[in-house]
Amino acid sequence: PPQSWLAFEAEKRDIREMAWARQPFLQPGIFNPDGHPRHPLSVPTPWNQAAFRRSVSGQTVRMDADVKGARVRLLSAPVCSQGRVRAIIQMVRPLDEFEHMMGNLDRTLLALMLPALLVAGGAAAFLTGRSLRPVKQLAQATAQLTSQDLAYRLPLTGHDEFTELSRRFNGMAERLEGAFSQMEAANDDLRAAYERQRQFTADASHELRTPLTRVKTTASVALASDRSPESYRKALGAVNEASDAMTRLIDDLLLLARSDAGHLRMGAEPADLKQALAAATEMERAALGGRLRWELADEELEVAAAEDHLVRLFGNLLGNAARHTPPEGTITLAACRRNGCVLVQVKDTGEGIPEEHLPRVCERFYRVDAARTRELGGTGLGLAICQSIVAAYGGEMTLRSEVGQGTTVSVSLPAAPGATPAPSTAA
Repeated sequence: PPQSWLAFEAEKRDIREMAWARQPFLQPGIFNPDGHPRHPLSVPTPWNQAAFRRSVSGQTVRMDADVKGARVRLLSAPVCSQGRVRAIIQMVRPLDEFEHMMGNLDRTLLALMLPALLVAGGAAAFLTGRSLRPVKQLAQATAQLTSQDLAYRLPLTGHDEFTELSRRFNGMAERLEGAFSQMEAANDDLRAAYERQRQFTADASHELRTPLTRVKTTASVALASDRSPESYRKALGAVNEASDAMTRLIDDLLLLARSDAGHLRMGAEPADLKQALAAATEMERAALGGRLRWELADEELEVAAAEDHLVRLFGNLLGNAARHTPPEGTITLAACRRNGCVLVQVKDTGEGIPEEHLPRVCERFYRVDAARTRELGGTGLGLAICQSIVAAYGGEMTLRSEVGQGTTVSVSLPAAPGATPAPSTAA
């Protein structure tokens, strides 16, 4: 009946008004495309006509708008069916609570900003310092590295890029230290070589000056006045002896120069060691007297060396033994094959060499007793020449000595290729 319908409509209006009075913005707006409410709980008119018209054309609109004096956020969306817009839904939410919340949030952020900045600054400073500590250490290490101090190394902690950089820096420092060490060693060698050369030149000049002075003095005295033939003969004999000494010294210096240049071994062929020892013994027969004893093995003894060098080598060793062994002493010459080499030993029962002099007796112009005359002590080149000859042919020379007991010089030279091997025999 009409009155029932009218009552129903009145009730709907009352409900709408009550809902609107309580929470107007919580009520949805559900409308037909013509703008009339579609649901009894819907607000009577669209919240925003512009948004409504756009939704009628099929658009979904989200926007902020002023509704009934309040700032709200609005959603207007079409409900479509079979390609046609059947209804429009509009919903709003007031922004005052949101703005109030944002205001509170702003005030809270402003209140916390200063402490937060202080905390963040402190944390940033700490983390930055911790992160950049390897860079600072690297800068300090770079400043500390000098040519005098290359031992500083960076600590290696962690597995990041700075650790790898520190590892590479340490490697660079090690290479620099090694390079500087080699340079210093090379400089030391150069200084030592220069000092040896200077000393060698001074000693050679001194040794040559002595016989030249003797020649000059003897000749000047002989020519100063008329003398008997016997006096002239004696002067010429002294000049001849000085010339022989000078010739031997020059020969020794030339041999050492060839050894330094690496030319001593040129043209060497296998030589019979026994023949070389016999020649060396014959050369020193007068000095040896009857003190020499032979202990040669009954086997072939051939070495790849020039025979004249072997004679020079063992002649020098026998001459040294003869000068430092008393007449009642014994000089033993032994030779045998051992482990692919030929071992020769010259042993004497002479005065011996003090232990502190053994490392230097093979140096050029070195004498154990600096006061010893050249007639008794030689020029100081004998053992240096022996060492050079042995080294030139790939051998080894060692000295053992005890004061008052005697000296043993052992020379080991490689056997000549093709020589008949023999069992090892102790010399």
